[in-house]
Amino acid sequence: MDHAEIEKVLETSEFFKGLEKSAIEKIAGLCQVRRYEPGEYVFCQGDCEEHLYIIAEGCVLLKRSLNAGTRKMIYAENL
Repeated sequence: MDHAEIEKVLETSEFFKGLEKSAIEKIAGLCQVRRYEPGEYVFCQGDCEEHLYIIAEGCVLLKRSLNAGTRKMIYAENL
């Protein structure tokens, strides 16, 4: 993914909606493209992250564990 493609992804992102072109260009200059394999962890609950992730292609599944003390929490996932 080249610089122009990164700018396009940022421009179409709801998060950056309304920013001027010059701001998008500066942000794009700070971006790094990373690819993850299916099933690979991007980060884990409790990690102290310093990054903002923008999903340009594909999707992610976010899971959160809940400490319910002595109770058991049961939930179902539909993907």
